[in-house]
Amino acid sequence: MASLVTTPSAPATGTESVESAPATESLPHASEEASTPDAVFDALWKRVHDAWDDDHVHAVLIRYALEQQQLPLLARRYSELRSDPERGERAKAKLAALVGVAVDALTATKTVSPKGPFSRWPFWVFAAVPFVGGCLYFLYKAWQAM
Repeated sequence: MASLVTTPSAPATGTESVESAPATESLPHASEEASTPDAVFDALWKRVHDAWDDDHVHAVLIRYALEQQQLPLLARRYSELRSDPERGERAKAKLAALVGVAVDALTATKTVSPKGPFSRWPFWVFAAVPFVGGCLYFLYKAWQAM
């Protein structure tokens, strides 16, 4: 796996934005592939940047980032524009939308037991057998005492 930290004497590899990062931060946040945009992502981001007020262009980029698992990179790009006086409000709204998309994606991958509470039948059997046995023993002793 290639290191994300490049030295000034190294040839340009597309990771020039992290040249000033210390060597202790050479590990990527999620994965190297997810933190490095591809050409399509860059083209979509440029289109979003050019047509900032068009919600459809934002939606296409968000959908692409979700499919390519690049939501953290897209969130970073939107968060860089939060303080911009012209684009800050929409950037904040799109960050909120990204959170919703990420939560929906996680919820969609959540697995639920198809059997529900009865999937733990051994617990119920081993809990019920001693209880029923104790009740029968108590009734037997009570009947003998009569």
